[in-house]
Amino acid sequence: QIVHEQPQPVTELRQDVPANLEQIINKALAKKADDRYQNFDAILSDLQSDTSIDYAKTSASKPAAKSKIKSNLLWPALILSAIVLAVAGYFFFGTEEASTERIPIAVADFVNQTGEAELDGLSEMLVTSLEQSRKLAVLPRASMYGILSRLDKDSITTFDEQIVREICAQAKINTIATASIRKFGQVYSIDLKILDLERDSYLLTVNERAEEQRNIPSMLDRLAEKIRLDLQEEETEIAVANTAVAAMTTRNLQAYQHYFKGMQLYNKLDREGVKEFEQAIAIDSTFGLAYVRLAIFSNVGGVRLDAKKMIRKAFELIDRIPEKERYLLRAMAAQLLDRSPHLDGYLAAIPILKEMEKRYPDDLDMLILMGEATYHTSQYALTAKYLKKVLDIDPDNRVARFHLVDAYREMGDYKKLRTLIESDIDEFQWSYHNLVSIYALTDSVQAGLDWFRKEQQRDPENHAIPPHIAMLYMLDEQFETAENFLYSLTDSSLSFSRQTRFYELMEIYLYTGRYRKALEMADRVIDGFLQREIIAPAANAHLYKALMLLHGRGDKAAARQQIEASKRLGNFESNMMTYCLFLLGDYDAAEELNAERFNNNTGNLGIYHDGMKALQHIQQDDCQNALSSAERVLTSQEWLLGVPILYPLADCYVELGQSEKAFDVLRQLQIKRQYAFQGYTIALRPFFYPKSFYALGKIYQQHGDTLRAIENYQKFLDLWKNADTDLPELIDAKARYARLRR
Repeated sequence: QIVHEQPQPVTELRQDVPANLEQIINKALAKKADDRYQNFDAILSDLQSDTSIDYAKTSASKPAAKSKIKSNLLWPALILSAIVLAVAGYFFFGTEEASTERIPIAVADFVNQTGEAELDGLSEMLVTSLEQSRKLAVLPRASMYGILSRLDKDSITTFDEQIVREICAQAKINTIATASIRKFGQVYSIDLKILDLERDSYLLTVNERAEEQRNIPSMLDRLAEKIRLDLQEEETEIAVANTAVAAMTTRNLQAYQHYFKGMQLYNKLDREGVKEFEQAIAIDSTFGLAYVRLAIFSNVGGVRLDAKKMIRKAFELIDRIPEKERYLLRAMAAQLLDRSPHLDGYLAAIPILKEMEKRYPDDLDMLILMGEATYHTSQYALTAKYLKKVLDIDPDNRVARFHLVDAYREMGDYKKLRTLIESDIDEFQWSYHNLVSIYALTDSVQAGLDWFRKEQQRDPENHAIPPHIAMLYMLDEQFETAENFLYSLTDSSLSFSRQTRFYELMEIYLYTGRYRKALEMADRVIDGFLQREIIAPAANAHLYKALMLLHGRGDKAAARQQIEASKRLGNFESNMMTYCLFLLGDYDAAEELNAERFNNNTGNLGIYHDGMKALQHIQQDDCQNALSSAERVLTSQEWLLGVPILYPLADCYVELGQSEKAFDVLRQLQIKRQYAFQGYTIALRPFFYPKSFYALGKIYQQHGDTLRAIENYQKFLDLWKNADTDLPELIDAKARYARLRR
């Protein structure tokens, strides 16, 4: 309407508006671009120079002194806002012929004929300048790498004209920019061409020259402006979005070369990119964009950096950062700096990313951050939507694939999850655990065994497969078969992960009540890893051994020795250590470790606090408070807390006369088989699964249901038929079973 119709005169709406102010507004709303203000400074100049405009006299009425003051302050602000919005609308939407459709364009790497390596990254700098345009849709480098992946050309790192032509054919882009830079004495010369691929003709050929290397960014600014003009972008549109590229990046081309190399590595999720970004900052400490990239790398690249420090530093330099990365910076700041707990941070980041999505709908960093934010706010369908879009752009994006596995698992869409993992198992070897769980959850353990056996035939040297075959046997409660299978493997067939076999044997022994053998196997695991100087699994094995001593022997002194041994090694699993400390009654130390793990800034800190408080109340025979604390945990996805809480909660429910709830939590422990295999170091289910049948037997016996009591005692005794004979639960179960069978 503002483009096609004459606006109603402001004096018809407000008679006390000065005539000169009405003229300023009318000029801002002129139909022809040449008749309008060309920039905001011109508007402010007219407003400030026109002494006839007395804002203090433009109040609509004078009912009271307080009202008058408020009105007098508000009216000029509204007038200024109206003018700014009107001009901004014209700058962004243009004239009647203006279109919201953006022209896609790809930029090839510059052909650097100068011999100066610091000029290799000029194409990325030109892209940054062009991305200011509302008229153009510049194909991001990350998308170009994704297309190369689909073309089975992953090894290519240089985007010459021929490669970019192939990329554009896949992306259905008709316009490419190619350029070369040469040096004549002290003069640098850039020849740039814009090519229409459909017509195979040049839309623009242009040359820019300048002396000295420091003037090259300005040459790129002029080239970008000429490209935008040639592709029919209005001068007024260019004027409002035409920041010098050096002001958005760096004036030091050596620093930019390191940034360019860092981006090449980042787009392949190569952690060596961190060194390049750090080198860029070492050369130019005001290079805000490099700080942003380090923060993003720490978030999506799995690199351990002080992301908060990088974000704070980037914010100090926000005026030197391009618009696109400002969105990312604001979203990460909302997530990590501005909100507590962490859940609120993710919620705050989403609207920022949605705003960015309108402007840069195919930016991979935005899509991945949106996938992460929606996942942590339990919007799993949206998570899948954004991550699938990432994979449409870049099929080999590991971050998106890994997170999509999590999203499908939370959605309970096991069919898609299984298809995703099986489609590229070489990429997803880390997800063998998830695949095992899928087969269990869909009651297709035999199908899983068949699949893993075929996979083993396809890749007999893959040492990760045999332990997962053993896991499936255990899920099917074929413990003897699993044990025999693991012992049948020669050391050479598991040379890389020999200790993994011992971990699986530990679990088998725990399921079957053979705690002495499990403790012996734990010692073999610890010794084996330490001999190879592999610290983390050895530290975790000490914690696992501590749990065996606590749950199987009730030996707190020996358990504490194992915990101290794990602390000395360091690099232990924080969840396991926290759990062990709570079982020992070291509540303050456990809470301190919990807070340190989450940096006092995540919603899960509250969940873990509740879970550990529930265990503390149980140990103190305070069942009422234990149930209150456990409520949030049992509805969360924190399986590590759910498993150990379920078993002791059953006794609390019985004590409070809520037997049906006791039945329910024990059955959950039995049917939630996905809790079984989240990793070799943190498999807690073997401690509680067999005992759950013993607990059910006692409850049924208490209620006079002899048949079901016998049935559950029998199940427990079958599982522990070869168990250590001095285990208290085994002794009691045998006695109870014998009395009921008389």
